Amino acid sequence: MAKAEKLKPWQLKGLGTVQRTIAMCKADSRLLDIRKVEHHVHGKTVDLFGGDIIALYPNRIVLIQATDVAHQADHIRDALASEEVFHWVLGGGSFQVWAWRELATGWRPAVTGIGPSDFNLPVPIQTIYGVQP
Repeated sequence: MAKAEKLKPWQLKGLGTVQRTIAMCKADSRLLDIRKVEHHVHGKTVDLFGGDIIALYPNRIVLIQATDVAHQADHIRDALASEEVFHWVLGGGSFQVWAWRELATGWRPAVTGIGPSDFNLPVPIQTIYGVQP
């Protein structure tokens, strides 16, 4: 009888989307640090800058919103309407929505990156920041 394949940490049952995302990021040898980010407003927990997790890599910093596939479109729409995410991305940070789903082969995220060109701006970015093109 063949040995059962050991499950990767993000494949374990009973994990939420944030725990799965943190586990998958920690498996990346390039990861320097990772933190769950939140703050409390009027007794309610609120995501920091529109994301759940900050992952620090040697040449980039990524703000990640973890969710399930059923809420993926909602989080992408909310991120594109968020002034905080807009400034995060323009400031050089990366923003990603990780939408988890269970497949026959195990849990997998669909990762959607959001960049400056994804925002529908009524005026050019240079105008917002007072810079001449």
